[in-house]
Amino acid sequence: MSKLSISLVCRLAAGFVILLVCIGGHALATNAQDIGALSIQADSLAKMGEFQKAAELYLHILERTPEDVDAMLSLGKMYLWTGKYVKAEERLTSVINLTPEYEDAYPILANVYLNQGRTQDAIDILKQLWERNPNRSDVILRLLHLYHQVGNYREARSIQKMLRDRGETYKLSPNIERDLYAWRGDVHYTYEKIDLIPDWSETILSMAYCWRKGFTAVGTFQRLNRFEKVNLMPSISAYFSLPVKVHWYVNLGYTQNSDFLPDFRADIRAQTQMMRGSSLIAGTSFLSFPTDQFQIYSLGAEQYFSGRFSVSYQYFISEPNASFSHLLRANGFGDHLTSTLGYAWGNEIFRVVSSEELGDVKTQTCFGTLTYWFKRDTGIKLNLSYAERIHSYTRRGIGGGLVFKF
Repeated sequence: MSKLSISLVCRLAAGFVILLVCIGGHALATNAQDIGALSIQADSLAKMGEFQKAAELYLHILERTPEDVDAMLSLGKMYLWTGKYVKAEERLTSVINLTPEYEDAYPILANVYLNQGRTQDAIDILKQLWERNPNRSDVILRLLHLYHQVGNYREARSIQKMLRDRGETYKLSPNIERDLYAWRGDVHYTYEKIDLIPDWSETILSMAYCWRKGFTAVGTFQRLNRFEKVNLMPSISAYFSLPVKVHWYVNLGYTQNSDFLPDFRADIRAQTQMMRGSSLIAGTSFLSFPTDQFQIYSLGAEQYFSGRFSVSYQYFISEPNASFSHLLRANGFGDHLTSTLGYAWGNEIFRVVSSEELGDVKTQTCFGTLTYWFKRDTGIKLNLSYAERIHSYTRRGIGGGLVFKF
């Protein structure tokens, strides 16, 4: 082949290569423009709430560019918002595996877990983000809320302390703030005016330690002054959950040389959730006096309405020589204010003085309590009561106290 022919072939080959490069570059540019247009259209559909249509466009983008993490993230959000949690988890996990530094994916994946009731998985993924970026205060605060939600007050308190030590500004609702105090104190004094006979008064001091949401230990000291005689009773109590949906209260009290209080008393109460907002209550109490012993059985129900209001009813039977009574109570719950109104009625069995005979008298009692938290860790409590033994006497009581947490 002549030199002229070789030169011509080389020029033709070079021109062909240049043409292919130009065509490929144009195709790539066109493809990029198409993907950009699809992304804009998908974002617009998502803003208008057309999540399913937006998801289809993000899928089309990923068919062309399989490792487009922005499209993966957006598609994961579409799946989350349409309730397709398994697909959402797959896409968001892929984003985190491909680009662990893509921080926006972690909170969205946490939302996927929370919508499935997988709170611990949400906590674990947020902890991963916290380890990557210790300065994400929003993530730290969200972890605090989640630890409170699952009842792990120990971890929630450690995060709260860390935020305070760092001098960071944060805001918690008053009920969460109060829950995270480990100790609670209650000092209360009640004065009762009784018709025809000397007055009564009572002072109660209690201290409670909340280890976590499912367990609280309480120590109580009661001083009762009746007819110029003073009786003292220390007791220990515990509130705990075992299993999670059965809440127990156990109390043991003991005193010596008592005129009015039992020498020994034991109380057990269980409350279990039956359906959403409603629960069944059952309990028993044993009271031992120097000459008598009494057993009290109770059965009732409680209904919560939107977490701010509840109503409960309990029916009591006392043995021996059965007496029957009822208790109806309404409770209100607010961030700063807690209130209770109650009405009790029924029969009371008592031993007639200087006789082995038992008396039976009808009684009715109205009472109300109000607790107001004027600081996040300090509150005041007010009690009012009116009790009547039919054809016998009435008793009017007023009480006040201080409650605090630290």
